[in-house]
Amino acid sequence: MRGPALALAAILSCLSAKAEDRVVRFVAPQNLSMPLAAFRKGQLTEGIIKDLGEAIAERMGRKAVFIAIPGKRAQQFLMEGSADGLCYISKLWADGSFNWTAQFIPDATVLAARPSSPFIKDFKELADQPVAITMGYHYARVERALGSHFLRDEAPSVDLDLEKLARGRVLYALVNKLAFDYETRIHPEWHLRADQVFDPLSASCAFSFKSPLPFQDVNDAVDALVAEGRIAAILEKYR
Repeated sequence: MRGPALALAAILSCLSAKAEDRVVRFVAPQNLSMPLAAFRKGQLTEGIIKDLGEAIAERMGRKAVFIAIPGKRAQQFLMEGSADGLCYISKLWADGSFNWTAQFIPDATVLAARPSSPFIKDFKELADQPVAITMGYHYARVERALGSHFLRDEAPSVDLDLEKLARGRVLYALVNKLAFDYETRIHPEWHLRADQVFDPLSASCAFSFKSPLPFQDVNDAVDALVAEGRIAAILEKYR
């Protein structure tokens, strides 16, 4: 029986390897919030990056697998080759070297305020007062303006920053525009205000140099999805 058993094990191993070859492994940073991502029991359940990842993988004839990890570890995780790709990332804040798709996720930064907060015209007016900000995020213009007088009141995710602002624990928050627009749409009772919208960008997907996936196939998939209007439809779904 030793021969047949070994043969069966080899077949099963081969099938397992083939199944592994047909996936695209995406990083799902846990510091993202809707409309980009929502998590339940440590698993990505919905959002733009889930829909995008599934669309890219499907276009490549593969299945998307999402690995949820803390946001501060996401880029290193990708550089190590522990995942293939990460969507919603910009060269402006990338800490490593990656293969880059086209830029197709428009966003910006919002200085959000409570309705009773004094209107902020200059970042220097934020000196020495706590500003809600997401762990691992950096805002170069604000940091340059305030230096050591920039008091970061950090939360694990953007939605928690905005909840903190709505409850009056801080007067201001720095968040991405996608999240601000989404949260203020579903929570109109918060009456939050956008004092400044700055640093517009278009985010991309980054793929690890250590990924076994041919990057040209990834690029072709993204370009096709853009041309077909499928990515625009995904983004519109969450507006």
